[in-house]
Amino acid sequence: SGKYKLCLQFSGNLDDSLRGFYRTKHNVNGESMWGAACHFEATGARKCFPCLDQPEFRSTFDIAVKRPNKQVEVLSNMPPLSQEQDNIVKFERTLAMPTYLICLVIGYYDSIARRSDSGVKLTAYTQIGQALQAEYALNVATGALKFYEDFFGVPYSLPKMDMVAVPDFYIGAMENWGLLTFRETALLFHPANSTLSRRQYVAILVCHEIAHQWFGNLVSVAWWDQIWLKEGFATWISFLAVDHLFPEFDIWSKFLMEAQITALRLDSLDSSHPIQVSVEDPGQIDEIFDAISYDKGASIIHMLYHWIGHEAFKAGLNLYLTENGGSSASTKDLWKALDRARTDMDQDDIFSVAEVMDQWTTQQGYPTLDVKRTPDNHISIQQTSRFEYSWQVPVKLYSGEVVIIGCDEYKDDIGNMPTGLPLINSGQASYCRVNYDWESLLGPGLSYIQTLEPRDKAGILMHFFLDFVRTRDGKIEHAVELVRHYAGETDWIVVDALLGVFDSLEALVRDTKSWAGYLHLVYSTLTPILEKVGWSDANLSGNITFTQGAVIDRLGRLGHSDTCGEARLLFSREQRAGQRLNKSIRPAVYRSVAVTGGQAEKQYFMDLYHSAQRNEEKRMLLTVLGSFTNSQIVQELLDWSMSDDVKLQDRVFLISCLAETGLEGRAMAFKFFKDNFETLSKQYTSGSLLKRLVSGVVRNFNTEQDLDNINEFFKLNPVPGAQMTLDQCLEDLRILISAREHYQVPMLEYFNANLIRTESEVIRG
Repeated sequence: SGKYKLCLQFSGNLDDSLRGFYRTKHNVNGESMWGAACHFEATGARKCFPCLDQPEFRSTFDIAVKRPNKQVEVLSNMPPLSQEQDNIVKFERTLAMPTYLICLVIGYYDSIARRSDSGVKLTAYTQIGQALQAEYALNVATGALKFYEDFFGVPYSLPKMDMVAVPDFYIGAMENWGLLTFRETALLFHPANSTLSRRQYVAILVCHEIAHQWFGNLVSVAWWDQIWLKEGFATWISFLAVDHLFPEFDIWSKFLMEAQITALRLDSLDSSHPIQVSVEDPGQIDEIFDAISYDKGASIIHMLYHWIGHEAFKAGLNLYLTENGGSSASTKDLWKALDRARTDMDQDDIFSVAEVMDQWTTQQGYPTLDVKRTPDNHISIQQTSRFEYSWQVPVKLYSGEVVIIGCDEYKDDIGNMPTGLPLINSGQASYCRVNYDWESLLGPGLSYIQTLEPRDKAGILMHFFLDFVRTRDGKIEHAVELVRHYAGETDWIVVDALLGVFDSLEALVRDTKSWAGYLHLVYSTLTPILEKVGWSDANLSGNITFTQGAVIDRLGRLGHSDTCGEARLLFSREQRAGQRLNKSIRPAVYRSVAVTGGQAEKQYFMDLYHSAQRNEEKRMLLTVLGSFTNSQIVQELLDWSMSDDVKLQDRVFLISCLAETGLEGRAMAFKFFKDNFETLSKQYTSGSLLKRLVSGVVRNFNTEQDLDNINEFFKLNPVPGAQMTLDQCLEDLRILISAREHYQVPMLEYFNANLIRTESEVIRG
């Protein structure tokens, strides 16, 4: 027994892996200079120093760094000590923390700073000359810090908070305690040139990482099987914070489409997993940083919040953080704290939080609420599940009442129902699918859809199609009739849902004789929307600009003649006369031109890419370059993707875009992936970029032969860091193959009988 001191000498190389402690390239007055940064989550700290890097282990750290030269910034979790000797920068001792939250950043940075109301110094660091682009993020951070301190009732733990736009970064952002790191596209916002979409994205990412300073840092997870507890929570509360700071964003609509619906789609697969999943080795950890941990986790928190209410939820979080601060905790600790808060507030409910919520974290999948009108004039709600599980489902009814629906049938007299469709899950806060019976409810109630709030309109549409491909029990005539009731809708959340439905239908009909009928359906639904929003941004504001750009983009990609003609005209005016396109439609116009573009257009966009000063602009132009369908150009761009012109963090993005361009694009991208597998598998060993690469090159196929080819390749060339992702893609492909066979004849017969091609439409098959 006694205390022991272990001293170790160790060394390592700064590589280009974007993991562990790695090197970064900086632009300093036109010259490339090297710096370094960290990304340790989950087990990257061991690449930097010997350690026990399990999340429940905490230690204080004394960190010192030799400054390479006087021009270089040296940053760590804590402020530097006042004296610097022999260019050695020593930092204050950290609080006790897990190793994955330790961070060092060394490089050439400018900065801007301010103090919060509580006296915390917040500083944003950017590459030299870009500091003003961090002003918006700094404003968001200042507001978010105040919001969280008030909401949690627990002050921020450190004397400073730095945010760094790292030139080369693997993921969107990382919550290192006191030294938050971001991709440049996740932190920088140009007030004149950045889009509303970028403004919202930066706000969400900043609020997400700051939320982690409490959920994940102050209270860490006991083990990685609890990863949802920090990631799901930070995802959800980042939307709560953004809604508080920017109510005009209508950010909960974005949450519905990008979190809840994303999770439901993945959770319908056999190859999905429960929120809490066993993790045995480091290779499995990166795999569960997925839509289940983040988006399903956030969605069940959203449901819980709306069930127990704002005040009880807020009080419970305060108990959880104050009792577990400085240590690790598990899901059951959060449930206990919330139940204590409910008891203190005299909330009377037959169910405890644990009794309801444990099912949501330990069971795979989601419940479907089958809703129908019975012959005796009642509304019947019956819960079903393809996995034969059952849940206690808190759900808001048409009356405004929140009830918990379990295994037993729930019935309500039709006299209690308002005129029209009996809306179940009003506001779309509950994590479930609502399946309205067509004959007794949805069919007769179609005309009432126009009277609903936008989120509920989107929810009805998305829930109808959620299982349309997988179960193959939907009728094409019902699907088309429902879609037609959304023609002319301009609310972005509704249009976003509509475009998601068209994605599903397009996968069924691409490369079949039903293609022309499908195009007629898309054209007749989307052109009334474009006629309403137009091509100018003069009278548009807010999220409606998303509708404008997305509809132009979809019609342009699908060859709608009037749209393509207008896009080509606007592009020519910019190219020849310098008439700058407005930023809300510029990407869509460029992509519409690229779809049928040749070498001249490619060179124009390449020149824009090389001259672009902002990574946001470069990223947008990669989507444009990734829209070309000319086979020679596609091959040239695939080859170019491996050059130093394209950052390692962006390479996957370009390859995936090219794989989405059609039959030739997907075949060429997969061949390119196979030919370069040895190199790519060394560049991307695990994590989100590997998962995106694998899914990007396989998810667009649709035949048995494709399935055989993919299986054969990965049998000989396994990707252990993305095996779960591959399994999900292959399951999606098998489902799609069966659905295409099932729907082929009825879809063609319906389109031939009901959808007539107009003279103004040019079909490109």
